[in-house]
Amino acid sequence: MSLEKPLPTGPTAAVPHQVGRTKPGAPRPAAPPELSFTGRVHANAMQDATLWDMARRIPAALGRTFRLAWSVDRHMVVTVLLCQLLSGVGTAVMLASVADAMGPLFGSADAAAGLHRAWPALTATGIFVDIGLPVGGFVDVLLLPMASERWPEEGTVAEFELWWADERPQVRLKPVDRHFLRDDFDEWLSKWRPGWPAEHGQNLPEDTTLAEAWVNATATPLRGTGVVTGFTAETEETLRAAGWFPGRHVSVELWRERLEESGEVRMHEAAKSFLAEFGGLSVWIGGQGTTCAKSPFNFDAECLVGEEGRFAEWSQTIGRDLFPIGELDEGRFFLGIDQNSEVYLVETWVATFGPAQDALEKLVLGVAPETIARA
Repeated sequence: MSLEKPLPTGPTAAVPHQVGRTKPGAPRPAAPPELSFTGRVHANAMQDATLWDMARRIPAALGRTFRLAWSVDRHMVVTVLLCQLLSGVGTAVMLASVADAMGPLFGSADAAAGLHRAWPALTATGIFVDIGLPVGGFVDVLLLPMASERWPEEGTVAEFELWWADERPQVRLKPVDRHFLRDDFDEWLSKWRPGWPAEHGQNLPEDTTLAEAWVNATATPLRGTGVVTGFTAETEETLRAAGWFPGRHVSVELWRERLEESGEVRMHEAAKSFLAEFGGLSVWIGGQGTTCAKSPFNFDAECLVGEEGRFAEWSQTIGRDLFPIGELDEGRFFLGIDQNSEVYLVETWVATFGPAQDALEKLVLGVAPETIARA
């Protein structure tokens, strides 16, 4: 004979999803374990387990987990352990570097004063130097003293040595006067650039001399020598930090050749003029902007090879001759310029940043463009 559990009755009774049959005298199954919201003890089956009890079981649980994983995939276990080891080494190196930097930073009795003295070295990228060439000179902040009052001031005439030169339109310099160098320069040099001065990148022209150069900008505010650029202070500082300077001019033939090869776009004079001055720059910014978040952007038109069709289609749609000039937000959006020097965001829609100079201001300051067409 079997007993069937009667169904509950009444207008508000809940009907169970399943009715089971049990043998007479069979024990009822225990309720599943639950966790209390206090986090101190468990309810029901784990009611008497304390935090200490659970902590003591962790080594045994880890051991069982390791043995199970080892029996399933030994190679993966070794890989995970190796990654954890490398992560620990990286963290140790980072902490050691931070500890090494804290000494010079807070070496004085007054920590606030030490931070004030070191603040430019923590926030600036370096100083710009006029070396009398079509390209500008630049001293990286890593070479300069932690105390910013020892940096060469604007207008200082000083001697510099070639530190590095490559395809970028900028010459990296090292001050000759040790007063302008970090205190541990010799030790730092032996650790990070032991091959210098034999290793200095590309050679400069033979008639180039860097015996004396004019420091045309300090780290704050990183502006020029009185040349009126039309940019706001923040925009000019950001562009200079990326390698731009008044009168900058680079060749655009590679971009013309690569992008015109498809026959879908044509480099007009406005695109040629813009890329000659700003081509090749990469601006790494972020954070809160005026109307939208600031995003990194670059003017390397070669990154848009393969997107010529997109620009040709939008050119026909909006009645403007768009030419690719770069990327916004690390390739998420494309940038183009029309024959009237107006800069656009190009994706599955088109938005305008306005004339070139206004566009640069908006890109640096974080001002959203105005949408003019959608797919």
